Amino acid sequence: MPNTSTLNQAQRQAFEKTIREKLSEASSALSAKVKDAQAIALQKLIEKKGILELVTTVKALRDQTEVTENELESHGFEIRNDGIFASSTIAPQNSTKNMRR
Repeated sequence: MPNTSTLNQAQRQAFEKTIREKLSEASSALSAKVKDAQAIALQKLIEKKGILELVTTVKALRDQTEVTENELESHGFEIRNDGIFASSTIAPQNSTKNMRR
C-alpha cells in the first residue's frame, strides 16, 4: 500500500500560506493585547502615583498649543522647536504689502 501522506507542491504551498496567515493573525492579536495591557498598566500607575490631574492638565495644554500653532500658521508664521518665531516660507500677499508701507 503506497504512502498517501506526502503532499504535492500545490498542497505544500497552500499549507505554508495557511500557516503564515495564522501566524500573522496570532501576532496581530498578541500585539493588540500587549498594547491594551500597557495602557491599563499605565493608567493604574498614573492613578497610584496620584498624578491624574497633572496628566489631564498636560493633555489640555498640548491641545491648546496645537490650536495656537495652527492659528499662527494660518497667519503666515510658525514657531520652531527652539521657541523662535519665523515667517512661513510664503507669506500671504496682503501681509507683504502692509509691511512695505
